[in-house]
Amino acid sequence: MNSKKDNAKCETVIRTLLHYLGSLLGTLVFLLCAYWFFHFETWRERGIYIGLTLLAVYILIKLVPEKYR
Repeated sequence: MNSKKDNAKCETVIRTLLHYLGSLLGTLVFLLCAYWFFHFETWRERGIYIGLTLLAVYILIKLVPEKYR
């Protein structure tokens, strides 16, 4: 009985932590993409760097186990 409560409590903590980390990551990605947009002069450079940033975030999201998404 007690282990079920501990397990549920641990899952809640992990979900909360992932929620805050996801929010922080989203904010950082937005700021980084805005930086890329204003830093480079050509649309090709902007597209490459913004695309690579979004690809990296996509890969990070896929690393999170399915039950925590």
